[in-house]
Parts: sequence; structure tokens; C-alpha cells
Amino acid sequence: MSKIADFIEQNRELLVQRFLEESAPLERARGLRPAEVIGSLPVWLATLATLSREGLRPEVMAEKRRLEEAHLGLRLRLGFTQQETVDEYLLLGRLLTRSWEHLPPEQRPASSELQLLREALDAAGAHAVELFSGYSLEERQREKRYLRRLDALASELLAHDARLPEHLAPLLEVIQRALEARGAELLLARDGGGQLERAAATGVLNVGVEEGSPANRVELRLQRHGGFLGVLSIHLAEARSLEPRARRTLETLAEHLSGILERVRHLERERLAQVERVAIENARLYTALHESEDRLRLAVTAAKLGTWDFNPVTGVLRWDERCRELFGLSQDAPVTLDTFFTGLHPEDRARTESAIQRALLGEDGGSYAIEYRTRSGRDGAGYWVAAHGRAFFDERGRVVRFIGMLFDITARKQLGDALRQSEEHLRRVVDSTGVGSWELELDTWRVVADARLLELFWLPPDAPFSLERALGSIIHPEERELVERAIAAAIAGENGGRYDVEYRTVAADGRMRWVAARGQSFFDSSGKAVRFLGTAMDITARKAAEEALRERSMLERQLIGIVSHDLRNPLNSILLVVQALSQREDLDERSTRSALRIQQAAERASRLVRDLLDFTQARLGGGLRLERKPVDLHDVVHAVVDELRAVHPGRELCVASHGDGRGEWDGDRLSQLVTNLLTNAVKYSPAGTPVTVMMMGDGQEVSLEVHNEGPPIPEDVLRGLFQPLHRGEGSIGTAERSVGLGLYIVDQVARAHQGSVDVKSSHVEGTSFTVRLPRSLPPVPRS
Repeated sequence: MSKIADFIEQNRELLVQRFLEESAPLERARGLRPAEVIGSLPVWLATLATLSREGLRPEVMAEKRRLEEAHLGLRLRLGFTQQETVDEYLLLGRLLTRSWEHLPPEQRPASSELQLLREALDAAGAHAVELFSGYSLEERQREKRYLRRLDALASELLAHDARLPEHLAPLLEVIQRALEARGAELLLARDGGGQLERAAATGVLNVGVEEGSPANRVELRLQRHGGFLGVLSIHLAEARSLEPRARRTLETLAEHLSGILERVRHLERERLAQVERVAIENARLYTALHESEDRLRLAVTAAKLGTWDFNPVTGVLRWDERCRELFGLSQDAPVTLDTFFTGLHPEDRARTESAIQRALLGEDGGSYAIEYRTRSGRDGAGYWVAAHGRAFFDERGRVVRFIGMLFDITARKQLGDALRQSEEHLRRVVDSTGVGSWELELDTWRVVADARLLELFWLPPDAPFSLERALGSIIHPEERELVERAIAAAIAGENGGRYDVEYRTVAADGRMRWVAARGQSFFDSSGKAVRFLGTAMDITARKAAEEALRERSMLERQLIGIVSHDLRNPLNSILLVVQALSQREDLDERSTRSALRIQQAAERASRLVRDLLDFTQARLGGGLRLERKPVDLHDVVHAVVDELRAVHPGRELCVASHGDGRGEWDGDRLSQLVTNLLTNAVKYSPAGTPVTVMMMGDGQEVSLEVHNEGPPIPEDVLRGLFQPLHRGEGSIGTAERSVGLGLYIVDQVARAHQGSVDVKSSHVEGTSFTVRLPRSLPPVPRS
């Protein structure tokens, strides 16, 4: 087992990456592609691993030396010096040694393995010195001439769509002349497999058992990063071995040929993939748009692609059937670049020529995208066409091909025109309503506004407008931060990108108006805001009305609070005096009745004052205050009913209770709730009809129902029955009227206990008020 071999095999990609990282900043690697810096290093490392595991077997040593010669040939073509090439092997040795320095001694390679590794690296360096010292300037120049010839032929090969074998023979002729050979033959692997077939041949090939012996033919495997490509066979005029320099030239040219073949195959795969994508897209469009004949015709016209291919070297332009259709040409009509320019709309020709020229000069990577009109086709009316393409360049930067596609966008353009007309119509409608419209340009923060919006900001119709100007001098200082936060939140996508804010604008002379602004942000597929627009309207009158209403409401509440507090003390004094007067034994019957009437009137006024105080506390103090303690609702109801029976001896009050009536409540408030409900039922029910009270204790809830007969409560009254200062209609006298707070207090008491109150009223069933109370408050969750 070899630790070095295992380490190289497990970390080969990492070693190559580190080699690239440390070589890239050096002078010798500047301007080189990563593949040129790496060269055949991955394969050489694999061979080094085999050598470390299997020892100095001849076939392994031969493969290692062959790879080194190919690598040295590449370095010579790239202009490396002898020392720079030797330094690469020294760097590789340091990377290998550095990789296991951190390991414990027992995991590091043995000294025998390290010695074998040093010998292999030293041999590679010596091999470099040997080849550099025997490679003259004349030979380098000669080799470069042949490489340039291969590159020129490769450019022609890549620029044509013809079959590959027709263009390989000239490449073989170059290699044959460079080696002064009798002939050359290229066998390529089929579909990346091991089966070979002849792709090209040139000169005279050695055939037969005698002439075809290894001594008359030199074969070299062609390999690249993509794998095995094939075999290059050089046929010699006589049985001999190639000299080292000739062998090196062969390997250099063969390596270059491998690169050309790999590029050709890659281009063929791209072309096949493009054809497949176009075919799939056309099939998808056809399947999706076959539902009706009219829709099918429109969709195919809008989505059918046309392709074009222009060779700037030869000036040949190829159009498919769809391109010809869009330009109104028959299928047999000749097509040239002049045909294309002549077929453009006169208004679009200059900018289209300019776009093509920029692409052919390599601007924007040679990409080409433009929309233009054709002069003919479609009954002579022409098409709107979107064209996308790209120019391709050879290694010298010369444009060798310009290809692309185009499609009909006539329908889209017509839709855009209709949309602009619709937007103009909408703008006129908005202008007629007095609403201003705006759009904030997110790249410049300039505000595109109509005349109405500028008027809301105290500006003339032609004034320049920006967000900075609005925040700096027009929006009221108290609302500027609010507006800034709202805009930032909408652009960030909060609340769906909606924008809703109200603020004041201030004129130069100090006048102010209130403005309500509404807007919406629109986002692209990545979530970035691309548009932010909306409307604004004057709400000064509404704000003034709201302020007047608020002040009036506050005045009413304060008046009620003051009146209720100021009435409480004199009423208490009246009640005390009447109670003291009633206890005297020398009062005659007439005086007694008068004292009783005064007492009843004072008690009615006291209840009124209490309701007013409760109303004030509920509206201004955030709700009624409770003093909870264990209470039995059954007891509370029976006590209230007994009091009302004494007050209304002629009315029948029925009580029924079921279940447990106990809970944690404010007993006084519950008495107030029951009193108001029963008093209300007695007031609004016909004399001689019963008033029924039903109590039910069930689980964690206790309910109370008060029912009375009589005409139902009208629907319009029912909707606001629990609102303050709201009285129902009925045949009660003026002396019994209240201010309309009784049912409001009932609702507030129920809410304060986390309960509810409901009402049902009909001709058949009469009127029922149902109160539901939880026995205790739910536990407060811990934060």
C-alpha cells in the first residue's frame, strides 16, 4: 500500500486547484487561461500515483515521460523559459509535501516512498532541462508556423456547418508536412466510446503486413479533458523511429489537434442542443395554442421563431422560412445583407445598422438585441420584430460568425399602444375627479407628477419636483419622518408594498392643506421594487370636520361628567332629608305621600346620575372598574326581583334557576345589570303580562335570560340598542323616561366581566335579553 498514491488519488482536484492559485499571480501565467496554466497536470498526477504504487515499471515510466514531453511542448509554445518550467515541478513537490506536514508521523509516507517521489520530480525537472537545451529557436519558430496554420484551418472549420470529415484532411496535411511523412490518418472514437472509425486521411498510407508494421507507422492517442478522442497515425516512408525532436513536434501538433477536435465537438453539441430547444419550444407552442383556429393562427404568428446565420468573412446570409415570411420574401428569393437593410422600415434602419456594427466589433460581448419594423409582409403593412443574436470571434479577435433568431411582436406592440391610450384615458378621468397622480423614479428619486399633484404641493404646473424637495420644504415638519418611513416600508415590500399616509403641505406664505396619499410598489421576480406610483387628494375639509366632531364629542363627555358629579351631592342631601322626614311620627297622610314622591324622584335622579358617572368612566376611563369576589348570581337576582316587586306590586315577576350560579364577579355591578334589564322589561311590556328571569349554570359559564311579552323592537332601533344615549320607543310616560344609558351600562358590565349580552325580539316570542358570564377570568399567559 502506498500512502502517497492514495493521497494523490484522493486529493488530485485539490492539488490542481492549489497549483492554479499559486501559479496564477506569477509573471509566467499572466494572460493565460486556467486550462493553459494547468496543462496535463491532472493526468500526470494520476501517472505519478500509479508509479508510487506499482514502482518503476517500463510502461508507467514511458507514459510519464510522454506526458512530460507534451507538457513541455505546451510550455514552449506559451513562451515559458527553462527555469520557469522546472519551477513548476518544484512547486508541485512543495504542495505535495505541505499537504501531509500536519499529519502525525504514523500517517505520513515512509522514507522509501518520499525518496521515490523526489526521484520522479527530479527526473521531470531533468527532462525539462534536456528538452529545452535541445530545442532551438529555429525549431520553435517552425513549430509555431505549423500551429498558426492549424489555427487558421480550425477557424474555417468552426465557421462552417458542413460535415466534420470534409474539413479534417487539410489539418492532417499540415501535420504530415511538418513530420515529412508519407501519409497521415485520423481515427475518431464514436460517441465517446472505444470503437474507432476513419475520419480523414491524406498522402500514401502503409498497408499490408510488411509495410504496416509498427516500424513504418507511429500512432498517438488523442486525449483531452473530455476523455479519449481518437488515434492519430503517421505513416513513414521507411521503417524507422522518430527522433526526439520530431517526436516532440508530433506530440505538440497532436495536442493542438486534440484541442481543435474538442472545440468542434462542443460546437456540434451546442448546435444540436439549440435545434432541440427550438423544436421543443415550437412543439410546446403548437400544443398549447391549438384550441381554436383563430387563436391558433394568432399565437403561431406571434410566437413562431425565425433564425438567421451571417458569415462576416464570406458575406453569406442565411434565412429560414419564417425570416423570409416576416420580410415578405418568397422561399427561392436571394437573400443578402442589403436585402435585410432594404426590408427595414426607414425610421429603424440607422439604429439597426448601428446595433449590428457594435455587435460585430465585440461590444457587450458581441450580443445583439433590438426591435424594428419590416417594410413588407402582412398585406404590405409590415411586422414589428424582436431580434436577438450574438457574434462569435476566433482566437485573434476576428468575427467569424453572427447568428441569432427573431420573432413577431406585432401583437405585443399593438397591446402596448392600447395600454398607453388606456392610461391616457385614465389620466383624464383622474384629472376630472380632482385627484393627483404621481410616480417616484426609484433610481433618481425624481417625482413624475401631474398638474393636480403639483397644485396640492403649492407648485406651478411646470415646476421640477423631487422627493428631496417635498421632504425638505413642503411637507410639514411634524409629518416628514412619517412619510419617509411609509415610503421606505412600501419599497421594501412591507404590507404588500402598499403606501397609505396623510400629511400636511405648507405653502411659502404659511397656508396649509391636508393631503391623503395612496400608492403601491411593484416588484420583479427577484423581489426588487421596480415601480412606485399612486394618487393624492385634498382632505382638508374632511380633517376640519373630524376635528370639529372630536371637539364636540369631547365637550359632550366633559359636560356629562361635570353635570353628573355636581348633581350627586344635592341629591344625596335630598334623600337624607326625606328619609329623616319619613321617620317622624307627627306627619299626616298628605305629608307622608309628598315625602314618598320626593324620595322616589330623588332615587330616580340618583340612578340617572349613577348611569351618567358609569357612562363617563366607560367612555373616558377605558371601561368600568370591578371589585371581584365570590358571588352567587341566583342570590343577586332574587334580591333585585324582591326590590322591584315592592316598587311594582301590580306586575308578575317570575324567577327560575338551574345549576350552580356561583362565580367571581362584582356583585354591585351584577345588581345594576339585573336591575336595568328588569326595569327595561317592565317599562316596555304590556300591563298584566309576566316578566320571566331564567338562570342557568353550565360548566365554566353562567347565563341569565330576561324575557317579556309585547310588540317587538323595531329593526332600526335594534341595531343601536346598546349605544349610549339611545332610547327605545314605547308608551311610557315622561316621568319614567331615562337618558338612554340603561342598556349601554348592561353591555359595559357584561364586557367588563369578559362576557356578552344578546337580544332577540319578534311578534311570536316577544323580547329576550341573554347575558353570558364566565365564572372567572382566563389565566394570563406568561411572556
